[in-house]
Amino acid sequence: MILKVKGGRKFNEEFVVDADKSISHRCAIFSLLSDGENEIKNYLRAEDTLNSLEIAKALGAEVEDRGEIIKIKAPENLKEAEDVLYCGNSGTTIRIYMGLLAGIDGIKNKDIPVGPMDEDLFELSLDEIREKNIPQMPATLREALEGLIVDNDFLKPVFTQDMIDTYQHYQFERQVWPDEARPTAFEFKSTYSC
Repeated sequence: MILKVKGGRKFNEEFVVDADKSISHRCAIFSLLSDGENEIKNYLRAEDTLNSLEIAKALGAEVEDRGEIIKIKAPENLKEAEDVLYCGNSGTTIRIYMGLLAGIDGIKNKDIPVGPMDEDLFELSLDEIREKNIPQMPATLREALEGLIVDNDFLKPVFTQDMIDTYQHYQFERQVWPDEARPTAFEFKSTYSC
């Protein structure tokens, strides 16, 4: 299946909403992905959202703070940051920008996880999926972390290698190994109940 998206009429509307962290983050990100210059009014001035503007600058956008209005001119192409993108203590910022950068990396490298399929994947058994080498999402935290160990280049514009390694070790020590050492609910019931 090939999906083609055609542009509709130009969107030139103005919406006024209260200053909001979630909306402010997304305004900065959508401005990065748009053509031309964007004006954002009522941008929330908090540490997390101001970090979002700094990340936009680091990725090549021109950001101009005029008090009431933030102007963001998107770069023609996002550039690779020269340093680690600082997200502060904001999980939202990290998650949104990781997704954005991973998606852009996939587009730039023309990564297509699975080519066109003539079969309904929901109708295939797990054995058939494995036979056809169709990639699977990780089913456990261990599988997700092992996948991250093998492939983490898409995170490097945002995190240092030391940060990625520390996160993986922390998750293994605090989540994976303790969880695997405990019996499952079924094992507990079948072993310890009389």
